[in-house]
Amino acid sequence: MPSARLPAGTIRQIHFILSGALKRAVRWRWIATNPIVEAEPPSAPRPNPQPPSAAEAAQILAAAWERDPAWGVLVWLVMVTGQRRGELCSIRWRQLDLDRGALTLARSIGQRDGEVWEKDTKTHQQRRLTLDEHAVGLLRAHQDLCRCNAEQVGATLGRDAFVYSRSPDGSTHLLPDSATQRYGKLAVATKADSVRFAIRNFA
Repeated sequence: MPSARLPAGTIRQIHFILSGALKRAVRWRWIATNPIVEAEPPSAPRPNPQPPSAAEAAQILAAAWERDPAWGVLVWLVMVTGQRRGELCSIRWRQLDLDRGALTLARSIGQRDGEVWEKDTKTHQQRRLTLDEHAVGLLRAHQDLCRCNAEQVGATLGRDAFVYSRSPDGSTHLLPDSATQRYGKLAVATKADSVRFAIRNFA
């Protein structure tokens, strides 16, 4: 009986692991040559982005703001900047320069199989995004709301507080999977054809 063929993604991962191990074996002179250079892993599938249309985006944003203004600001920022979900969850107030309309992205939140950790961005590089006046205005209003929520519990909203948090003082970040699930429910509720952002952010 013929054995089942491994998925292309699994083969690529195995190739990557073996390639790194064998490169080190050559460097440490355990072997003379790296045999894996003769093997070609399957090509990665081409991305097939299917972002929401302008009408769908407006519908989703309107529904987000109606349910929770803070969630509306989050969805808006994703739509105008194309941030990945992990980067979005990691933003702290010190990364925002609202006077200059700039956002610096340097970290990301990873989540897999119940584990959550802070890490570098996917490209391992810091990048700076320019925010338009409307986005700056929304973030200022969001910051005022966060300060008010912190004061109500006798806390202070510090520069290291997370911009998007379920804690009144911003001490904890959102979970990437939770953001994805909430967006998915929102898109389904609004009957949008594009249930997820295919431009790498909530997916």
